Amino acid sequence: EVDTNPDGNYGFCLTDSETEAKEDSSGWVMVAASIYSCSSCGNHLGAATDIVSRKFRGKFGPAVLIDKVLNVSYGEQIDRQLATGRHTIRTLYCGTCKNELGWTYDYAFEPDQMYKIGKFILEENQCKVVSS
Repeated sequence: EVDTNPDGNYGFCLTDSETEAKEDSSGWVMVAASIYSCSSCGNHLGAATDIVSRKFRGKFGPAVLIDKVLNVSYGEQIDRQLATGRHTIRTLYCGTCKNELGWTYDYAFEPDQMYKIGKFILEENQCKVVSS
């Protein structure tokens, strides 16, 4: 379920048995066993249970492909030639401190890359994993 937090940034309300999000006065807060958070400000970004793959590389080094994120904002759409082909992406920023975190895939020009559409890259050097 997609919703916006009080700052107008998009976030996901996760409701499966291992992960849920709830809204408080400061925005969305994630509750999960292990979560990804912004390395600069600690803002909750996504649940480790939503990782699709750990075999990605980003601008800053190792990265994960993840299904859902929250507490983020997006840059403008751009077409970019990546290692796996041409994609339309938007840069992903922390919704609190605007730290660059990775990107989201809006379109893939190669048929075998279409599975990435609507998913997100979180750069491991820009995030940290914390246990709740």
